[in-house]
Amino acid sequence: MQIANPAKGDIMIREKSPARYVGAGFLVLALTLAGGAAANADDESSSLAAIRAVAPDSLGSLVQDAEVNATGVEATVSDVTTLAPTDASEGIAIGITGRHALTIGLPGSSVAAPGVIENGTVSYENGNGSSSVALANSDGSVSLDTVIQDAAAPAVYAYELSAPEGAALSLDAQGGVTVSATDGKFISYLLPPTALDASGDSVQSSYAVEGQTLVQTVNHQGAAYPVVAMAAAASRFFSNVVVDTTADSRGHIVRVYPIGTGPNPQIPSAAVFDDYKTWVSATYEGQKFRDQLICHVANAQGKSPWNLDAWRPNVGYAATVAALCNP
Repeated sequence: MQIANPAKGDIMIREKSPARYVGAGFLVLALTLAGGAAANADDESSSLAAIRAVAPDSLGSLVQDAEVNATGVEATVSDVTTLAPTDASEGIAIGITGRHALTIGLPGSSVAAPGVIENGTVSYENGNGSSSVALANSDGSVSLDTVIQDAAAPAVYAYELSAPEGAALSLDAQGGVTVSATDGKFISYLLPPTALDASGDSVQSSYAVEGQTLVQTVNHQGAAYPVVAMAAAASRFFSNVVVDTTADSRGHIVRVYPIGTGPNPQIPSAAVFDDYKTWVSATYEGQKFRDQLICHVANAQGKSPWNLDAWRPNVGYAATVAALCNP
């Protein structure tokens, strides 16, 4: 597999090995303040142990068949490939066939020791009281988790995003961040970060955008340690979209196959619809298709496929929801 240089506007080159369906093409990245990596589950590293104790859901759906070799861990879902290399300076690469690639730089990558592969994860010791742990997750999100061991740990972590030249990061009212290409097309979305302390209480965590750098702040002073701050970046939501022209005499049906149970409802509808539009012609991009699609995102998680009917009238989103997505 090769992921081209996103800073030059290159796009993903499809890997030669067969695709491995692992969820939704995402990767989990956990920053942990404590360090060393072990080699097996019987001698788990303190980094993974901290995540398991405070935020076990982060480890609940690790990819079982990700490709592991001396250079890192690679996972492919549909046409999305994520790569967590052993060289921290390379960052976490996310590529989609025929679309722009994105690389998320790791905090402390310039001084991090070579990554250690452990149970399908890659741990990076940063030499500053923190370590970064990359985990391929079967739901496909790119999560940026920070595990903070004590009050002396940093509160601010900067992730430099390498995207096509001119790409923009925009912070929304909910605290999430959309990455868009120069033509406005969707590249990725980072959900608003959340955080928990060792007592299970919420800890305030937020993003700020500085150019193409994502800055995460975790206000952990006074919390019960360790603290785990979590967020997720999504780049692809569907494994396939097919227009069925013969199944119903009333008209065409657009069959949408979500990855996993479907996009997180927190993801902006514009981002979800942008991904949908990469699969279909302009004929199936009207408002009624958008309303049916977003209705399914909100109300039909776990169902597959989602059927968007061309003959349905354009009645607006509220009426579409009231009609159970079939006005």
